[in-house]
Amino acid sequence: MNEATLPSLLSLFKYTNAQITERFDELRIVLELAEVKNLDINAIVPATAFLNARDTLHLSVIIDDGEPIDFYSGGDSSEFTSELESKFSILDDEAVSFTLRISKNIVDGVISIYHYQDFISSLNGLTIQAVYQEFSSYIQKAGFLIFEFQSTENILKSSSVWFVNKGFSGTPEVADRQSKIIKAKSSCHFNFLSKFVLNAEDFAVESHDLPELADFMNRLATILSIAYLFDITSLHGDTLEYRLNGYKSINGTVDLKLLETEPDHPYYKIYSWVYDSGNFTDKTGLARNIISLHLEQPNNLSLRGEPFTSIQSSYKVYEKQNIKQYIEIRNKISDQLLGFHDRANKIIETFASGFQKSALALMTFYISAIILKVLSKDKLIEVFTIDAATLSSAFILCSIVYYFVLKWEVHAQKVRFENNYNDVKSRYTDLLDEQDINRILNDDHEFKSDLLFVADKAKYYSIMWFVFLGIFFLSTWLLYFIYNPALPHEIREWFTHCSSTAPAKKP
Repeated sequence: MNEATLPSLLSLFKYTNAQITERFDELRIVLELAEVKNLDINAIVPATAFLNARDTLHLSVIIDDGEPIDFYSGGDSSEFTSELESKFSILDDEAVSFTLRISKNIVDGVISIYHYQDFISSLNGLTIQAVYQEFSSYIQKAGFLIFEFQSTENILKSSSVWFVNKGFSGTPEVADRQSKIIKAKSSCHFNFLSKFVLNAEDFAVESHDLPELADFMNRLATILSIAYLFDITSLHGDTLEYRLNGYKSINGTVDLKLLETEPDHPYYKIYSWVYDSGNFTDKTGLARNIISLHLEQPNNLSLRGEPFTSIQSSYKVYEKQNIKQYIEIRNKISDQLLGFHDRANKIIETFASGFQKSALALMTFYISAIILKVLSKDKLIEVFTIDAATLSSAFILCSIVYYFVLKWEVHAQKVRFENNYNDVKSRYTDLLDEQDINRILNDDHEFKSDLLFVADKAKYYSIMWFVFLGIFFLSTWLLYFIYNPALPHEIREWFTHCSSTAPAKKP
């Protein structure tokens, strides 16, 4: 048994005229039938088995502008078949039209193509603006788009848009389009830059399969490359208005349907180079200068010579001229990094110095108390009276307050340290690429080590501080209770007395 295909379905009919239209969301076929006497009615519905499970089908037969006879996928075909047989049995010379409509649904980024040639014709029938609008709206659903041919055995792929056969495997990469859109906004104006979530990579293909489709896709990639490179571009239907400010200032209007896609795709190569790593601002300016010199015909944006090679050579000269400045900037950043190391050390030195001063003050107080007691009694007994113990506790409490003041100071300096570091990084973004800055700063490794050093030192000094104060506090009151053993008994008697003299509650 032959496999059901769209051509095999159409071969069942004899028709005088056929209108086939396939868009992203729908395939529509309208046949004006020449005769129906030899039509195998029972074979019509089985012949639609080529329908993909994610899509829905609607068949409609209209006889001489009468009421349609309809069949929907998933429905009962017997009623449709019997009604057709009944109508066709009494048919004379009435006109009969057959309509097939497939509503296509996108599932996991995959959408069906049933009739390749008419899909291409449909794309060519849209304006360039409308084509971008279609691709943008569908790509945003999954981050990529896969067109699955239901009959054609060919493959064509860009980085995020695939045209593949049934039973394909894998998925395209989900591109980070916003990063390039943000870059483009900083250097050019394209009237659909915020509306079309697309990059030139979405359309650039290298395969020689399906040449008509490949040419169409590469034209879309070229147009977006131009929009991302030129100073001002404005898309209206199939017309692109542009302004390029390079060594020469050039204005023009281009009919995009006539735009030729050159074999080596110079605009796309330049776009890829500019939006790759390196100093984006310098690359953009250099690219515009060279393009303005190589632009041969402003009305079709064709380039003469090897502009991409010229841009690369010019950039190498530019790099050599600026290597001295680059080294100076790098050394300056390194010097500032050393300054940040010193600041990190000073932050923790402030905390350590406070600990030392607090410890010295307490030790001085305790040593003085001991010496005075020895001098007054010639022996080391009853060093801490209730007054001395209370005063010692007050000193310890002041030391704790002083600790929290210093802790707040360390936190404030640490926050300021982080802000200053980030300010230094942002200050150099106008001179160096972000990747260069991260490479020079070793991905903030030293900065993170300094923050960890400050945090660890503060933690250890905090532990030492409270251990130190705890020893003094416990020693003070332990010595006091050793030389005043009756005090706890007196305190208990006082509480007992207070409890016994308390007034009894009224019943």
